[in-house]
Amino acid sequence: MFRLFYVSTAAPDFTPGDIKPLVETASAKNRELGITGALKFNGINFAQVLEGEKDAVLRLMSTIRYDKRHTGVIVVAEAEADDRMFGHWDMSFVDGLDFQDFVNAMSSREKTHDQDA
Repeated sequence: MFRLFYVSTAAPDFTPGDIKPLVETASAKNRELGITGALKFNGINFAQVLEGEKDAVLRLMSTIRYDKRHTGVIVVAEAEADDRMFGHWDMSFVDGLDFQDFVNAMSSREKTHDQDA
């Protein structure tokens, strides 16, 4: 199991109304690839966690990097993982959690995992 966490900035023409189709498309693609994860959008930035087999996650990430709906992709953390955090979600749009809280939680979880390894 492999987990990757990245952040990026929405393209200027991306609107909150674009989220639903993005999540629906990502969910279908992730299901095909055996990838689970979560996406958070604060109106300006994205934060996304992808988890699955390493090759599948890295292949998907190479596609995501060139997606015109965002720029400035930064991989915050990537590591082997013992289990899935989002095992029931092909791709979930995480709502109700502050964007910075989500980024901090994911970053600290990966740092803790790295220290335990």
